[in-house]
Amino acid sequence: MIPTVKGQRFPTKEELIRIYLRSIAAGAARRGITVNVLPGSEYHLRAEACAQMVVVAFANQKLAITALSPLDADENTLPELASVFGVKPRPAGPAAGAIVVRVTTGTVTIPAEWVFTLDNGKKYKTVSINTNVADLDEIDAIAIDGGADTNRGAGAKGTWDDGSVTNLGQGVTVAAGGLDGGANADTTEVLRGRLLDRLSAPGTGGNWSHVKQLAENASASIGAVWVYPGIQGAGSYGIAAAKATGDRELASSIISLMASAVVAELPGHAKLNATTVAEEGIDMVLSAKLALPSSAGGKGGGWRDPVPWPNPTSGAVRILSFDEITGFIETNSTVLNGLAVGTHFGIWDWGTETMHEFTVQSLSTLGPNITIRSVEGFSKDFTACYISAGAEKLIDYAADLLTSMRSLGPGEKTASMHLLPQAARKPTTDASWPKDLTSRVLSAVTDNHLELQSLDYEHRFETGTTTPRTSPSVPTATTDPPNILVLKHMAIQQAA
Repeated sequence: MIPTVKGQRFPTKEELIRIYLRSIAAGAARRGITVNVLPGSEYHLRAEACAQMVVVAFANQKLAITALSPLDADENTLPELASVFGVKPRPAGPAAGAIVVRVTTGTVTIPAEWVFTLDNGKKYKTVSINTNVADLDEIDAIAIDGGADTNRGAGAKGTWDDGSVTNLGQGVTVAAGGLDGGANADTTEVLRGRLLDRLSAPGTGGNWSHVKQLAENASASIGAVWVYPGIQGAGSYGIAAAKATGDRELASSIISLMASAVVAELPGHAKLNATTVAEEGIDMVLSAKLALPSSAGGKGGGWRDPVPWPNPTSGAVRILSFDEITGFIETNSTVLNGLAVGTHFGIWDWGTETMHEFTVQSLSTLGPNITIRSVEGFSKDFTACYISAGAEKLIDYAADLLTSMRSLGPGEKTASMHLLPQAARKPTTDASWPKDLTSRVLSAVTDNHLELQSLDYEHRFETGTTTPRTSPSVPTATTDPPNILVLKHMAIQQAA
C-alpha cells in the first residue's frame, strides 16, 4: 500500500490572521472586554508575526508530505524514502557476453579477471579461469565498469592488456550476440517503479516478493525478475531474470551474480534455480485504419499514399531475397495491387530495432515475383522481413509497439497440475507483466495516436514460420528458463 496523508488543511497567512484576531476578540467579549483588533493595532501586529512563522512551518510540512509519497518524491528525497523499504538505487550494471580469442599454437590457460580493452576504450575481464582454450574458442567476459556504453555488438575488436600468456594472440573479437546487458545507474523513475513494485507486494521472511527484491537489487543490468515458488519441491525457488532490451536474455555472469545475492540473504532454501529467460521470436503483421492523404480526399496525417501498399488485396508482403549488385529486393507478391513508382513503404529491422522508410524508384514484374528498387537504397539484406505501408508516423508506431512488447513477461515453467498453482509465476500475469499477445499490446500504440482508428492482428507467427503463436510455450524441464515472446519481424498494412 502506498503511504498517504489525508485530510490535511493548510490555512493561508490571511486566514491565520483572521482566526487569531477572531479568537482574541471573542475571548475578550466573553469577559466583557472590548479590544482593538483593527489593522495597525498591537493585536493585529502580533497576529501577522505569528502567521508568518506558521505559514513557513506549513510550507515545510507540505514538502515533507511530498517527500513521503512514492508518487511525488523527487530525486533528492526518493532514495531515502525507498531505502526505508529496502529498495536502494543500483549502480550502473556491466555488459557481459562472450569473446572469441586467438591462440597461435596448441591450447592455453587464460586466468580469471584477465583484462582486455575494446575499440570503445572500455576495459573488460574474463569471468573465470579458462583452460584448454584453442584458437577461435569463445570465453565469457564482463565489463569492469558499468553503464550502457559498455555494450558492444558482435565483431567489435580489442586487445589483451597483458601479453604474458604464452601462445595467446593479442587480439580479441566480440562473439555473436555481443556484449550486452550494460545499464546505467537507476534513474529516479526506475527507482520509483521499483519502490511501487515493492509496496504493491510487500516482501518479508523469504516470500516470493522478498526473493524478487533481493534478485533485482543485485544489478542494474536486471530489468525484471519473476519467481516460481516451490517449482522443484518444498523450500525451492525458481528465479528468472530478463534485461529490458533486445532478446531479453541476460548473460550467465549476471545470472550468477543474482543467484549469489539471493543465497547470501536466504541461505536456508533447499534449492535455488536461477536462470535468464528464453526468447521465442514472434513475426507480427498488423492491419491499421488511417486517414488517406489530403491529395486523395482524406484529412491527412495517416497514410502517405492515395493507395497504400501493402493493403487488403495484396495481403502480407514478405521479402524473399536481395540482389546486392542491382539493388533490387524480391517480394512474394505476383500482382502490383496498387504498388507503383513513388509508393512509400517501410521495413522493420529487428536487429537494430529500427523502422526504415523507403520510396519505390523502380519495379519489375518480368519475373515470377515483383522486385523493387528504392530511391534511398537498401543498406543491408532485409530477406525474410515483412513490408509496411508508408504512414506519416510509421516510425512512431513501430517504436511504441516495441515498447509495449517489452512489457511482456515470461510464461509458466510447468503445466503440471501437481505443481500448479503453487509454482505459478509471481507476480501473476493478471497482476503485471502479461505474457500473451492480446489487444492490450496494441492498445499501448492506439492510446498514443488518436489518428489510428484501429489496429488489429493479421498474423502472429513463430519467427520464420507460419505457425501461429500467441502465448509462450512451456519449457521441457522445470530447470529450463521460461519462455518469453520477443518481437522479431513486424509490419503494418492497410486494413480492409
